[in-house]
Amino acid sequence: MVRFGTFEYLFNETFENVTLAFWNKYPNPISSHVLSVDTISREVDDNGRLCTTRLLIKVGKKPQWKMNVRFTIDE
Repeated sequence: MVRFGTFEYLFNETFENVTLAFWNKYPNPISSHVLSVDTISREVDDNGRLCTTRLLIKVGKKPQWKMNVRFTIDE
């Protein structure tokens, strides 16, 4: 399953603290479900915003609602 998303949030911290926390989030020993993180692109735009595209590969259980869904084909 591929998921795309755009997230924006204004942190009340320095740029250095926010970016350091962001880059150290994954992978880490506690989040064993994250197998790898690859940075596709990274740039600081004209407004000083950090714009990053990353690819995360992770494993996990199916959501509970999806486990109960059964598909049938009627002819």
